[in-house]
Amino acid sequence: MAIDWPAYHAHERCRRIPLPTYPFERQRYWIEPATRSETKRGDPSDWFYAPFWKLAAAKRHAATVRQTWLLLMDDAGIGDALAQKLHQAQHTVITVRFGTRYEQSNNTEFVLPDASEAHFEELFGRLATSGIHLDHMVHMRGLDDLDEQAMHEFAGFERRQEQGYFNLLFALKALTKWQRSGTTLCHVVTSDAYRVTGEESVGPETATMAGLCKVAPQEHAHLRCRHIDLARCEYLEPTTGSSAERLADCLFEEAQRQDTVVAYRRGHRWIPSYVPQNHAPRGPGRFRHGGVYVITGGLGRLGMVIASYLAATYAARLVLIARPGSQEPSEGWHELEASGAQVVLCRADVTDAEQMEHAFHLAEERFGVIDGVIHAAGQLRDVITPLVETTVNSSRAQFMPKVQGLLVLDALLRHRQVDFCLLMSSLSAVLGGLGFAAYAAANSYMDAFVHHKHGQGETFWLSVNWDGWLVDDVSELTGVHGMRLAEGMQAMEWALSVEDIPQLVQATGDLHRRLEKWIDLRSVEADQHRLYARADALGDRLAPRNDVEHRLQGLWQELIGIDGIGVNEDFFELGGDSLLATRLLNRIRDAFPDAGYSMRAFFEAPTIASGAEKISTSLLAQKLEEKKLDVMREQDNIEEGEFQ
Repeated sequence: MAIDWPAYHAHERCRRIPLPTYPFERQRYWIEPATRSETKRGDPSDWFYAPFWKLAAAKRHAATVRQTWLLLMDDAGIGDALAQKLHQAQHTVITVRFGTRYEQSNNTEFVLPDASEAHFEELFGRLATSGIHLDHMVHMRGLDDLDEQAMHEFAGFERRQEQGYFNLLFALKALTKWQRSGTTLCHVVTSDAYRVTGEESVGPETATMAGLCKVAPQEHAHLRCRHIDLARCEYLEPTTGSSAERLADCLFEEAQRQDTVVAYRRGHRWIPSYVPQNHAPRGPGRFRHGGVYVITGGLGRLGMVIASYLAATYAARLVLIARPGSQEPSEGWHELEASGAQVVLCRADVTDAEQMEHAFHLAEERFGVIDGVIHAAGQLRDVITPLVETTVNSSRAQFMPKVQGLLVLDALLRHRQVDFCLLMSSLSAVLGGLGFAAYAAANSYMDAFVHHKHGQGETFWLSVNWDGWLVDDVSELTGVHGMRLAEGMQAMEWALSVEDIPQLVQATGDLHRRLEKWIDLRSVEADQHRLYARADALGDRLAPRNDVEHRLQGLWQELIGIDGIGVNEDFFELGGDSLLATRLLNRIRDAFPDAGYSMRAFFEAPTIASGAEKISTSLLAQKLEEKKLDVMREQDNIEEGEFQ
């Protein structure tokens, strides 16, 4: 119906009311919309990708300027061939071989014991005090001949980690301590860490170094890591000499390229990709009505979610395995019992073969044949540990359930017929993540282990690199990409319906965008932030009160892109993320190199005021210590009252 506005206002007296004029200051206060990688897709069938390798051109590059290379040598001769090639190109070459004790033949030849953090500290300290900046570090210790015991026993796995993972970890830690300026390219060379052509016998014990390669440059902006995987059969052939020279040529050329992961197989260069699986061939789901399922880590929050779903949806008979002395049964467990579910709790250490055999025997005695296993055991306490604080013990805590526990499961399933064994791996094995060095390494082992088993024809194994599960009310407030519990179980059903794929990567957002951000570090390397002014200037926010706070405010504003940041504002509430935090920390360390401002200190209180207080306190303590040393050196000449 049309309104007759003149008639409506016929008996009113309208007056003009003057309003304040608006100054057109031409300031923009619009916040740009989130990119695709920051949004969550709705359909779980769009969340899955499979790793895929594609051939890549091996273009030759012009020779670089003379640089300094540190080579952590192998015993297969590839390091020697590379050193010779580098010498011919007029580069400075420092070699490190591995023996029983620390030795230094001259300024460029060293011998270190394997996995000796103190000796790596000594080596890098000597190089730094000699004024040597490393442009390249090449870790080739992972190329040495495979100990077959490493595939079946945890003791063999640990020996391989001493040669590979721990040597690399301690080299990276020493490098971040002593090489604070300039960029160092770290080339990590392994053998058969990936199943590229299907001809390899994958060695999952070398895949742990992939986790370090992803996390180290995320935490330390002056590092760049590249993972180069070779085929073991090619350099252990009778014609080792010529193969070593050819592979050394590949390594030399690879130093000039940008790919973060590359594999060489019979002279061909391959790079990884991830293919969406929304149109992958699917079969019937692998959950059976009334099926018998074993869940390790069964009393954990995720284990309880899975158990409750299987009991309610499939009337499954469940065996939940939890460590002796671990948490008491939760409310979810009591609800599961009260619902009438057929469920048994077995207290067993997943790393103890005898205890696990007993648990499986009880399951079969109670319910009959086991139909499937879900390996959800893991060590989540202290899982977030910065690289510089990662130790043998913290790494081992991650390796125990995910490596030794997996080896125990493998032995148990060798003579049993199951429909599937699902490994609850993590997206950290693909994307890394701050503080996830050891965690990503352990999950990378699980992924490679499943590829090894598929190569042997055991296709019931499946590893899924899960995105975040929102298992409580608090977590639903964080994480753009997290899955609610119903979504997670729907995704699990979908994953278990895909046929003949060893590994699925599950990402609720655009995986390729997230790879660009976290692995290629493109969003970090490009300065795309504008400095957006705020409409209320500083408003009620507290302005900087001293020089340190002023300098920190400038660094924050430059990276976050917002002007007028108050000293008590939270970094993450302003739109910062963990990767941006890493970049900020590196800039703070450059601005205050002696302050020792750690990642842990930042995350505990991510404000300018807190950071300034910690930095000022540290600098004051150092100043007082220096003054104390000066006094002690000149104590014979000091008169009373001179100290100030």
